[in-house]
This record gives sequence, C-alpha cells and structure tokens, in this order.
Amino acid sequence: MAETNEPKQTRRAEKKAGNRAALIAAARDLMIRDGYRETLLDSVAAQVGLTKGAIYSIFGGKRQLLRALIEEGAAELAWPSIAHVLEDGLSLQEQARRIADEWGRLSGMRVPMWAHSFALEVSSITLRDPELFDAQAARMREHVDELAAIFSGATSPAGHVVTDGGAEAFASAFAALMQGLSQRVFNDPSESAPNKFADAAVALAHLVDATPGATRIP
Repeated sequence: MAETNEPKQTRRAEKKAGNRAALIAAARDLMIRDGYRETLLDSVAAQVGLTKGAIYSIFGGKRQLLRALIEEGAAELAWPSIAHVLEDGLSLQEQARRIADEWGRLSGMRVPMWAHSFALEVSSITLRDPELFDAQAARMREHVDELAAIFSGATSPAGHVVTDGGAEAFASAFAALMQGLSQRVFNDPSESAPNKFADAAVALAHLVDATPGATRIP
C-alpha cells in the first residue's frame, strides 16, 4: 500500500511546489505593479488559475506570502548573479572588479519606478515586523556569505592571503558600497559612468591589507 501511495504523494508534493513557485511569481508581478497593500490575494491566485484558499493552504496568509518572496529573493531589485564572471586564481582586486562591473551593468539598466517603490515598501514593512525583518536580514546574510566564500583565500593587493574574517568584513563593506552606488545611479542616471563601480571596488580592496587580521602572509 505504501508503494502505491508513494507516487501519489510525490505528484502531490510536486504540484504543491509548482503552485508555490507560480504564486510567488504572480505575487511579485502584482505587488511590483500595485504595491503590497493594494494587492489582493484573490488577484494573485486568479493570475495562476488558483483560488485564494490555495494561498492560505500553502503560505498561511498574505504576510507569510510576502515572507516567501523575501526568502526567495523575489523582493530584491538587482543582486547580480556572479558565478559567470569569475574564474579560479583571481586576485581580490580582480574578483571585486569583475563583480562590481556586473553590478554596475545591472544598475545601469533602467528599472521601472514602481519596482523601486515596491522594494522601498518592503523595507518599510520589515522595519515594523520583526519576523519579516529577520527574514530579510537572513537573505542579506546569504548574499554576504556567498561573497565572503569567494573572497576568502584570495591574494590581497599586497600579496597576502585574505583570511576568513577579512573576507567576511570585506564582503559586508563591498555589498554596502555596491548597494549605495546602485541607489545613487537610480537617483541620478548620470552617475552610471563606466568603471565607477569597479574603481570604487578596487579602492576598497586596497584597504584590506590595512585591516588587522584581514590577511596573512603566505
């Protein structure tokens, strides 16, 4: 009997996962267009041919749906995919330069105003909701950890090896710098000058050797 039920359970789980992904995508599209508060769960469900009950069944409610968007990165504007711009053996400066170039490229793409409005609305909501704030902080931590794993062990400008602690500190500063520049480009498109992101990233990399414990002699 268990063997007979297993395929059904697998199909049911696959269907639920598919519905979950579809609802997250639909919610993101509608919330970007209309804002979180103005988006109706009925509209989200109808977008993918489901009922509002499916949202409550899968997520538990609108707030939990927003948390799922945050955890999946669907509430983010532009955190670049970086694996394709890197290769083994790059120095810290070169790693930072390549990632910054990609960040600058994405930031130079004109994102509709309402997408920024949604991102700001999410930030405002999370500040008033500890659970959502923690979810957003965890998502950011994942990004920083990804960067730290890349930077750890790289060669610093002075020829030293970047330690795990140094990589984590640099990753946090690097992410903050890139996000700040991205916001500046949005506010003033003339700031999207070639090499602006890369030059800032390389300048930041030179500070690693001056940070106690951030590097070690090979």
